[in-house]
Order: sequence, then structure tokens, then C-alpha cells
Amino acid sequence: MYMLIKTYCCETDMCNSETLELPDPEERELNGMKCPSCYSFTSDQCQSKKTVSCRNNEDRCFYYGGSISLGDTKLKAAARGCTTAYMCNFISGTDIAFRNYSVLTTRAGCSIAKHSVYEL
Repeated sequence: MYMLIKTYCCETDMCNSETLELPDPEERELNGMKCPSCYSFTSDQCQSKKTVSCRNNEDRCFYYGGSISLGDTKLKAAARGCTTAYMCNFISGTDIAFRNYSVLTTRAGCSIAKHSVYEL
């Protein structure tokens, strides 16, 4: 599984109407680093039994656990894998609420990726 998030900050009227371009996942280059990998859509925890190879500027290993609510539907989720330093700053303790959608963080953390497997 691969998820890419791109953000852009602006301060003028209608500046957020532009569509952000995302890189082609197939063109991302391996950087020699690895992280523990797992995901769950039934719990806010997952145990890593495999590793994932990091790419481009992904130099951190992350762990995220929380819940996603949409109206009356609530789903627990957890994931481990590679990320960037920017995303580590973003995920630690971030809760999001918008209309009837919310994301509640229950567990989050990052560590520096290594050329060998680094357990969180």
C-alpha cells in the first residue's frame, strides 16, 4: 500500500483552487533505507512482520494509530512504514475535524530510518 500526501500553504483568496501535481509512484527511486511495515483497518495497533524499502527523501520510519469517523461510522486504523521528516512533524498528535469527518490520533511516532531494519 502506498499513500502520498502533498500540501501547499497560501494566503490569498482562491489560492487553494489549484490542483496539486503528484509524482508518479513508479518513478520514485529506492534510497537504500528500510522501515518496519504493517497496516490494520480493525485496530489502532499493528505488528510489523515485514519491511518496506524507502524511496526518494523518505528517511524516517513512522507509526500511526487512530480512528477515522464519518458520521456514525467509526473505523480504527494503524500503519507503519517510510515517511519524510515533514510528515513526522505533521502526524505527532494531530487531530482533524471537518463537518462530519474526523481523524483522532491515539498513537504516533517517528524514528530515523537506517540502511538496515530499524524497529520502532
